[in-house]
Amino acid sequence: MVSVAQTKTNIEIINSLIDSSITDISKDFVFEDVVYYLQFNGAPEHSILKNQALYSLSKKVNVTDNKTKSIKSLFYTVKNISTIYLDPYKDGLFGSYKMERQISLLGNFLIYENDAVVKGDEFLKTYRDTIDYDRVKEYESISFSFTHGRIPDEPFFASLLEPAIAVASIAATVILFFTVRSN
Repeated sequence: MVSVAQTKTNIEIINSLIDSSITDISKDFVFEDVVYYLQFNGAPEHSILKNQALYSLSKKVNVTDNKTKSIKSLFYTVKNISTIYLDPYKDGLFGSYKMERQISLLGNFLIYENDAVVKGDEFLKTYRDTIDYDRVKEYESISFSFTHGRIPDEPFFASLLEPAIAVASIAATVILFFTVRSN
């Protein structure tokens, strides 16, 4: 029995990009008994991602939701999330359409200690894979517009090629059948 990995949804990928960015940011953290405060900033539609950022940070350090109880703070800002689908292509002559999916997370962070900026930087995380053209809507979330991208049109000439080959094959078969039968 062959095991096939299930393709991740766009929101799952965005969550993993947040996790990856928090991991990169936390490499500079001091891992003593210091409690960090997370200030999540972004567009209102990105506020749903705050829980993922909190969860990711809590795997690295102690986190509080009360700024007065912390010495250090992480200001984490999501500037943009983009979902892009590139032109579809055929997977073999009679195969299904596939296309490349690219999801990017752009943001920045500031680390404060005793109300002074200790470090800050921008981050850009990108994920690319290939998905089935027919299943794009399954990967997007209806509730979150940032998981949607413009779906390119199916190639016109490629969609005419298969029926043309099928008609030509049937015509050749019929011609050969009647040619051989008449001899």
